[in-house]
Amino acid sequence: MEEVLSVELVYLTVQVPYDRGDLAALFHEQGTVVRAAHAGEGTTLEGYLPRRWLERFREFFDMFREHGDVITNLTLWGIADDNTWLSEFSSGRQDFPLLFDVYHQPKPAFDAVMDF
Repeated sequence: MEEVLSVELVYLTVQVPYDRGDLAALFHEQGTVVRAAHAGEGTTLEGYLPRRWLERFREFFDMFREHGDVITNLTLWGIADDNTWLSEFSSGRQDFPLLFDVYHQPKPAFDAVMDF
């Protein structure tokens, strides 16, 4: 029980292409999905994952860079926690899936996507 409680979680929003159902399944198995939405491009999953997933986040961005010749855009829904549509709702949550905190300081996800 102590091992489970000591796992640090991060809140992420990711869009998984439909042909990568294995990644969506992994998110469901290892995390807590708060919301899932389906669109033409794939499934958007929002939820909590163990911090070790930041490394996976880094792998995604490495892949995006590797295939930059065919990827036309990447959308992050906001810049910092102090100015996001998410802060307009009283969810009680403070860990928004953005790259900067309320003081505009980089969060761990920033390092994961910028370290190349």
